[in-house]
Amino acid sequence: MPPKTSPIPRPIEMNALGRSLGATSIRTMAVAMLSTGRLVQVPTFLRVEQPWTGELPKSHLTIPNKAAIDFEGAPLYPEFVLLRLLERGGWGAAWRKNWAGTAFWGDIGQVVEPQQRARSVFDQIDLRAGFAGAWEILAWRGNEVLFLISKPTGHDRISAYQARWLDTALTMGMPLHSFAIVEHQT
Repeated sequence: MPPKTSPIPRPIEMNALGRSLGATSIRTMAVAMLSTGRLVQVPTFLRVEQPWTGELPKSHLTIPNKAAIDFEGAPLYPEFVLLRLLERGGWGAAWRKNWAGTAFWGDIGQVVEPQQRARSVFDQIDLRAGFAGAWEILAWRGNEVLFLISKPTGHDRISAYQARWLDTALTMGMPLHSFAIVEHQT
């Protein structure tokens, strides 16, 4: 009997991902790999957002240093907007919070457990690269795994820790198309 193999994940189609995320533009951002010094081009999507101008619910105060945006008439943080958009595109997704302990959240204070394979991949990279640089959004669809960073425009570079996390993941065999940056402009 032939050995059992896992299906090979197909490359994530960046234009389709951009449409799912409601991106107004797609470009790449050069990130230097610490292990080799080479530059890799990470897909970068831009979303234009409206800031939330109303009063925030008390639950929003549990997340420090975040500005809420208006998402379909409700206040939401950019990371949770991305989770909603990914879910509409057929992905499962979670945001990793990293203060007062770590957890994956599907919404403010709502702990979720990512798909087992996606969580295993995340944990293996995190173990080798170090906690401080984990890409904050983990998404999964079938055998596909996607890592995202959300940042406001004007913060055009990712941190050295995030670059190390990416470098480690690529060294471990993760494809570059499994990574993306989403900028939000208000």
